[in-house]
Amino acid sequence: MVIVTANIVKTVERSIFVVCIPTYMITALVLLIRWTDFRAATASEKLKVDHRTGRKCAACGGGLYDTIINFGESLFEEPLEKAYAAARNADLCLVLGSSLVIPPANKIPQSIGKRKNAKLVICNLQSTELDELSDLRIYSKVDDLMIRVMDKLDIPIPNFILHHRLIVELFTKDETRHHLKVYGVDVDNTLATFLRSVKLEGTRRAATSEPFEINFRRDLDPWATLKLELEFMGNYGEPNVEIVYEYHKDNDAKSVYLLDYDPMMGEWAVRKEESTSANGISRNQEIMNLTNQSSGLRLLVVGSEPLAIETFPNQKDEPEYAILSHTWSTNEVSFQDVLAGRSPERQGYQKIMACCKQASQDGFKYLWVDTCCIDKTSSAELQEAICSMYKW
Repeated sequence: MVIVTANIVKTVERSIFVVCIPTYMITALVLLIRWTDFRAATASEKLKVDHRTGRKCAACGGGLYDTIINFGESLFEEPLEKAYAAARNADLCLVLGSSLVIPPANKIPQSIGKRKNAKLVICNLQSTELDELSDLRIYSKVDDLMIRVMDKLDIPIPNFILHHRLIVELFTKDETRHHLKVYGVDVDNTLATFLRSVKLEGTRRAATSEPFEINFRRDLDPWATLKLELEFMGNYGEPNVEIVYEYHKDNDAKSVYLLDYDPMMGEWAVRKEESTSANGISRNQEIMNLTNQSSGLRLLVVGSEPLAIETFPNQKDEPEYAILSHTWSTNEVSFQDVLAGRSPERQGYQKIMACCKQASQDGFKYLWVDTCCIDKTSSAELQEAICSMYKW
């Protein structure tokens, strides 16, 4: 199968049905195009096309370059040849949100549309030059189409969660003069750009350029707190969020914060990454490993109030359970809601309680609900859940 979306060519094994969605609303089953807030290019005007990102590799210190294909540039030869090879063997070409006007990428679906033993499906709001070759032509938004496809396949669409890592450093010059530095990093500690400004409570102006540095005068007692208001790029409509930095006079003045944003709920989840322990993982992660039991099948305990989750790491220990098949709303109960005991605050709570009542009447002690039995903030667990969905 070949997928063409937004003039990007992707190839996958012909035996796998793949859906690919260009917005945060839908997560792909097998193929995921990930958009980030990172700075993509430098502001250099010396070169017509400059692929330097202005960021450095955390491992070797060398410059990082983007792989963006600008207008007037050729596609990379190797992936283009692989795309043509996949097209020759494909049973289906699915075009999502592309006007098919940019060569040579538009030649790939054209070659499939001309074959008798292959199908060409085009989903695009505007007409394309290949409409007459298509076996199925759909005039709709990609999200609208794929929501119906996933519903037809009875496969739930997991929420997209935006993850950021933020570092706050405090340097004390003397008893009253302090220097605050705030910056974002990727998982490999490569510098990442996702903030627009940082403002310290009690100061008049916000820092608006990288690196975000604030000099201030204040008597800080041990364990004093500093409140920072973060403004983001806004690519996902993120609201500002406030974090609290704890000043430890005799300890390391560097703190790492994990920021998770749910675009569907419009909510931030902020937690502090604790110091690394002797076994190489953070204390925060140790607690998660002990309490959440992240691997295996999670089930809601029928009759528990507030809702409680039990995990079954081994398949042979899994009990019989009921499944709630439902349409997601904008205020469903998440896994984090269950852990925090705030399930009753969500709109989807009554739906789950009604299902628990029915499951109890039918003799089931456990219930599986996709919205809250999967930790969607864990990319590893989300991938495992997607692969296990049919089995569950």
